[in-house]
Amino acid sequence: VFDGDGDGGEVQRSYLSLLGEMRAALEGGQFELDYQPKLALRTGLIAGLEGLVRWNHPARGRVPPSEFIPFAEQTGFMREITRWVVERGARFSRTLAAAGLDLTVSVNVSALDIQNPDFAREVLGLLRAAPIDPKRLCLEITESGVVSESEAAMKNLRAIARLGMRLSVDDFGTGYATLKQLQQLPVNELKIDRSFVTGIHRNRGNLTIVRSTIELGKQLGLKVVAEGVETVEELRCLARLGCDEVQGYYLSKPMREADVVGWVEMRHALYASSRETYFAMLTEKR
Repeated sequence: VFDGDGDGGEVQRSYLSLLGEMRAALEGGQFELDYQPKLALRTGLIAGLEGLVRWNHPARGRVPPSEFIPFAEQTGFMREITRWVVERGARFSRTLAAAGLDLTVSVNVSALDIQNPDFAREVLGLLRAAPIDPKRLCLEITESGVVSESEAAMKNLRAIARLGMRLSVDDFGTGYATLKQLQQLPVNELKIDRSFVTGIHRNRGNLTIVRSTIELGKQLGLKVVAEGVETVEELRCLARLGCDEVQGYYLSKPMREADVVGWVEMRHALYASSRETYFAMLTEKR
């Protein structure tokens, strides 16, 4: 979306233009959250959903976060996007509860967000406005973000944990978190980065890393989620290793908010009517 090449004047104009477009997008309802389900391997049921922000640009179509989140972080606009994401995720969590679905909704927040001294207070305000049970919402923060030396970041994490919200270490294995740091963090979940999940059934290095992460999670009392699962072989391997939950294109691509409740209810209805049929569907090659 934003190309930094060119002369200074052109870059400045592009910068201001994109910033203006993002503000208009937020005010005009162009941002959306798509949801990707997470499967509990022990039961085979849907356990939660991750909300992934998308920008429905009037000229460029659906713009993925990789093309605008870095710019938002550079410009300070990320704070406004995060507020929208948390608010939208909380509101959808209430919709799920009204439909009788006990699912955790996870949303991503930036490392810059948790360094904002007012972040925990802002999140509390959004939860009260929804209103929802804080336990139904999970904040995903990258590994590099949660191991920040920032005093404000640690205060925010502890305050959010006291509210009863869940905290997840996203892209685990790509940063430099030590065992001591993990023990000190008020987190509930580790998410194994997709780069270690891909081809795990035939890549001994990835297998070793994932097995160690799952064992670490168990020792620390943390749920372990593997992201980026795309084949039944990867799914079966993770199940054998004792991974708690998985998500990825094998289970489902991210879907529009309006499609989630029906999709989950269909799965749960099939499970209730015939577990044999349900698990056959779940483990068929695609």
